[in-house]
Parts: sequence; C-alpha cells; structure tokens
Amino acid sequence: MRSPRRVSLAFVVLAVLACQRAPRALVAGTDACDYCRMGVADVRFGGELQSRAGRLYTFDAIECLTSFFIEARVRHDVRGVWVSDYESSRLIPVDSALFIRSARVKSPMGRSLLALAARGAEPAKLARYGGDVMRWADVVGYIQSQQVVPTAASHVHSEPINDLPSNGDTIVVGPRERLTTITAALAAARSGSHIVVRRGDYHEPTLRISVPLTLEADSGVRLDGQGARGLIRVAADDVTVRGFTLRNTGASQVEDRAAILVEGSRNCRIDHNRVEDAFFAIYLSRVADCTVARNDIVGSELPQTISGNGIHVWQSERVHLLDNHVTGHRDGIYFEFVKEGQVRGNLSERSDRYGLHFMFSDDCRYEGNVFRANGAGVAVMYTKRVHMVGNRFERNWGGSAYGLLLKDIGASEIRDNYFLQNSVGLHLEGSSENRIEGNEFSENGWALRVLANAQANLVTRNAFTANSFDVGTNSRQNYSTFRENYWDRYRGHDLNRDGVGDVPHAPVRLFALVVEQSPSALILQRSVIVDLLDLAERVLPVLTPVTLVDERPLMRRPGAQDSRR
Repeated sequence: MRSPRRVSLAFVVLAVLACQRAPRALVAGTDACDYCRMGVADVRFGGELQSRAGRLYTFDAIECLTSFFIEARVRHDVRGVWVSDYESSRLIPVDSALFIRSARVKSPMGRSLLALAARGAEPAKLARYGGDVMRWADVVGYIQSQQVVPTAASHVHSEPINDLPSNGDTIVVGPRERLTTITAALAAARSGSHIVVRRGDYHEPTLRISVPLTLEADSGVRLDGQGARGLIRVAADDVTVRGFTLRNTGASQVEDRAAILVEGSRNCRIDHNRVEDAFFAIYLSRVADCTVARNDIVGSELPQTISGNGIHVWQSERVHLLDNHVTGHRDGIYFEFVKEGQVRGNLSERSDRYGLHFMFSDDCRYEGNVFRANGAGVAVMYTKRVHMVGNRFERNWGGSAYGLLLKDIGASEIRDNYFLQNSVGLHLEGSSENRIEGNEFSENGWALRVLANAQANLVTRNAFTANSFDVGTNSRQNYSTFRENYWDRYRGHDLNRDGVGDVPHAPVRLFALVVEQSPSALILQRSVIVDLLDLAERVLPVLTPVTLVDERPLMRRPGAQDSRR
C-alpha cells in the first residue's frame, strides 16, 4: 500500500521544481521558443508566458507568444504574459505595451510585429516605425485571423524529371570567344538555346533568364557577385543551370538575394553547381516539377539573423532535391507550402538553425538523407502525410536541439531512421495518428519525448540503446500505443522463449519527469540519489505514467535494426 505522506511529499518536490520566477531576461542563443521550437536569436521580438502552475514559457516572436496564449487561454492556464520592449529589450506586461505592425520590421516569424512600452511612446516615436498601432487584444485578433490551413495533395512523384532537351543553337562564351560576357549570350539566346561558358572568372550584373534554355559551364567557371548582388534569376520554363561555381552574393535584409533564384517556372533543373558564401544559395518560389541535384553548397556559417537558407522552396509543387550537400547556412533545406516534394540522398550539416525545416507541406517524402551537427536539428511543423524513411539524425546537440521535432503532424510515417547522439532524438508535440516503426535510438539524451497532446500514435519495433532517457513526457497520462519495442534497460524474462518479454516495460523514469519540470536537475544525472530514486519508483510506482508501458517488449533487436548496423 502506498504511503500518503510519501505521495504528498513527492508532489510537493515536483511542484517546487516546476515554479520559476517570471518574467526573467531572455537569453539569445540559449533560450528556445516553446511554440515554434526555434532558438531565440533577437530578444527584442521575444516574450514570456507563465502558466497557473508556475511554469515559464519563452518565445522568439510576438506571433508565437500570441498563438500559444490563444491555446492556453482556452484551458484557463495563464497567470501572466510579457513582451520585450523593442528599444530596451526589457520585458513588460502585454497590457502595458503598444504593438506596431510595420513592413519596415522583419520579425523572426514574418508577421512584422514589435512592442513598445506604452508609457513614453510619444506619437513621434511611433511614427518612426510606421505601420499600424495596436493593443494586445488587437494583436490576438490579428493572429487568430491569420491562421493558415494547408491544402491537401494527392501522391508523390518518386522519380526526377529527365534532363531537358536543348534543341536550339549553341552559343559559346569565354575570354577568347566572340561573346565575352554571359549577359551578351543571354541577350542573343532564343528558346532552346544551349549556352556554354568557358573557363574563367565572370563579374557581371545579375543574369536574367527569360526564355527556355540550358546554361552550362566548363570546369573552372566562377561567377562572383562581389558582395553586392544575386547571380542568376530564372523567370522561364524549361531552364537548366549546370556546372557553375557561384560565390559572394553578400547579405541583404530587404530582398531574397540568392545565387540562383527561380520564380514562377516549370521544369527547371539546377545541378552540379558549387555555391560559396551566398545569402540564399538556391531559392525556388512558386515553381513546379523542378529538380535540384548534386549541388555542393557551402555557407559562411554566420548567425541566423544575417544569413539565409541553403535550399529554400516556397509555395511549390513536385520539387525534387537529390544528392545535395549543404553546410553552414541558417537552415540547410527549407520547405513552406510545398506539395508532393521529394528530398532524397542529401547531406545537411552545421546549419545555424535547422538542417531541414518545413511547414505546411503535405504529401512530401524524405528518404536516405543525413542531418548532422545542426544547431537545432530538424523541424517538421503543421503538415500531414509526411514520409520520413531511412534517414540519419546525428549529433544535433544543444539546449533546444532535436534529431527530429514533429509539431502538429498527422497521418505520417517515421520508419527505419537512425537517431544517434542528439539532445532529443524524436520529439512529438500536438502530433497524432503517426506510425513510428523500425527506428534505432542510440546514445541520445532523450531518445523519444512524447507530450500529452500527442495522441493515437503507434510506436512499434524500434530499438532503444544507451540513451540517458528512453522516453520523456509531461503528463501521467499517455494517449499513444507502445508495442514490441526493444529496450536495453528491460530486465524482464522470456520463459516461453517467443522473443517477447513476459512482463510489461515502463520506459519513463521518475528522474525524467523531474528534469522535464526543472532542467537544472540534470546535474544529478550520475549521482547515487538518482539511482535510489529509480529503484524506489520501480518497487512502488507513484508518479511515472501508468498508461505509458510496452506490454510486449522485445528480448532482441528487430531484424531491420540488425541488418542496418
């Protein structure tokens, strides 16, 4: 029989650990947004919210704070809300702030919102920013009106398009040729032309391609933006760009400056290029049936506030990213409002933020990629019918880093992936009806973190080895199913030798619940206190989730895991 005194004492301890002083100063590069899971890069746009239980939540943007507030208000779970004064970075109550929505401001999540302390906000000060002045209630109404529901798509084209034909004339460019500039060659080109660029360094205004053609470089062709401009802009269907070294675009906060920018085109192909020190490397906007293949993209590894993405795809259909290597950008690969896309065989590493970041992109496939040593790992948000198969998520370490973050994802498949040495291997938040099967979790901080609002997921035939915590959660209730997984911490027996343990396995440690509420408790991880705490909880369960158990734990690794190692 459980001791009432022991139960009460345990709850008191956890309650004290959960309460945090609010507000407190935001710390750029350390704090993470509790809504979008990105790191806080510019504290001037941030905010905080404290729940009635005393937990403090931090945010990188007013729009994230407001979205979280809208959800928490429904649960009557808000004690206080604060935003950063844009000019002093001091946190102030939202009721004491004026909010400005201005196109002159680029906030982290793109809604152009900033806050100023109402006291001392003279008309002249407000006029400097332009735009609309609002109160907190107006901001809540605005964010509610901006909610976007992605449209459904059908199926994925698994094969890339073929090389595009070049059935027109051939134009040769080079220092010793009749045409010495690429600009002149493009002016002379007609539909179907094949432009061949000879070895050399080219310093030209932004190249604009307005007819279907192939632009191909010999080995040793370097196109340099001299830190002042984008390099190639494609505004036609059936265009191929191949074989260039593209470098030095310089950064810009007022334009989407890219080494290669493709807008409103169909059947484009960007392959075998090398991009060095570009703001955006390859930027695709409103395209269809385009392929980006075997490009080597090397960023400047600058902070995310002054760098763009490696491969950026927006509002497009049937885009194929194949066998690219991307390193040193803000996000290695970025998808937003993309339908039926395919990302296969790419290596994305050392991104300042995410190796892969995609939102509102239904019916996409991500197969055989490696995401390694990225600042925040990989984030998948607000999407349905995602297939992530055979990928590797490695060494994504940090206070807000994940191998793979799933936020508001549904009806998706996470299968045969390998999660190695990540702060959190796989994080599920607001994600339901997903199948997580055949994955290996090894040497992670948390292998799998499943929040209470992640429901009806099936976690089956995965292998959990050498993780600090196999499973973490924020509730005693569990609404997902764990079945036939391999746990190296399982101490049960198999008397009938059918390969399945005779007693269930509870993968959530009591210490994991303590750390969930108070991360600073991790300092006790290797102490004898934690060992005694785990032993006591196994003998007499008090706080760990009684509904989160694997009723049929495997005694050996699933076969798919053995074949991949």
